[in-house]
Amino acid sequence: MKTAVIDVGSNSVRLGLFFDGLSVKKQLITSRLGEGVTGGTLCEKSVRRTVAAIEELKKRALDFGADEIYAFATEAVRRAANGKDFLYEVLNKTGVEVYLVPGEVEAELAAEGAVSGENGLVIDLGGASTEIAAKAGGRLIYSRSVPVGAVVLND
Repeated sequence: MKTAVIDVGSNSVRLGLFFDGLSVKKQLITSRLGEGVTGGTLCEKSVRRTVAAIEELKKRALDFGADEIYAFATEAVRRAANGKDFLYEVLNKTGVEVYLVPGEVEAELAAEGAVSGENGLVIDLGGASTEIAAKAGGRLIYSRSVPVGAVVLND
């Protein structure tokens, strides 16, 4: 089975292509969705760039032969007053349904992706948030998302 995952972050949109669960290709388009979101809303220019990036990565996924396309958004969309409008616009213009990931879930996913053993700590500095998660004995013992990231600090 071929699967595509689109990660709509605050700074870039990433595409991961998987065949039978194994990563075969990764691509990135910088769209700066979170640019200026500290003011409370996603700006129209950033939304247009990001919608275009999602459309392009969807095309690449379909060219790859993806059977499924999953898309997720993070802090810039969580924090924006017009975040739900953005999700609707993406669906309307691209046909891709983007799921909004809660911060603590984002931290848990970071731990699952980065900690290969039973014990470990991950600090994932993103564009609009930083996720901190720890595993001990193979169990998640701490996960937190803090709404401070590189793009937010730069703005």
